[in-house]
Amino acid sequence: MVASALEDHFGDNTELNDDVRRHILDVLVNASADKSYYKRSKKIMVSLREDKTPMRIIEIPYIKKAHHEIPAKLIKDNPKVKSLSYCNKCPQKADEGIFDDDTVVIPGHGNWTW
Repeated sequence: MVASALEDHFGDNTELNDDVRRHILDVLVNASADKSYYKRSKKIMVSLREDKTPMRIIEIPYIKKAHHEIPAKLIKDNPKVKSLSYCNKCPQKADEGIFDDDTVVIPGHGNWTW
């Protein structure tokens, strides 16, 4: 993003100093799927093409496939979820980085198992 766009982001100044920006980048790089030993991270990486980088999590082939059988009425048409972009809405332990099937509760629906 251009710095000038960050000076007035919905009325707030969201500019970051170099140390904070560097720290955030380090955290993101070190926690990225291509550096992770987790099984799901490896599946995500295998699903990606080298010549195409998805801009959104919902464009990752593995994520699309993992969610393909969930009816639109439970995601897109569900005002409590709205989109797969809201990764923290259904997995109850998303804040801990846990997205296992047995932690999934779709708001307004209940438990979901694949």
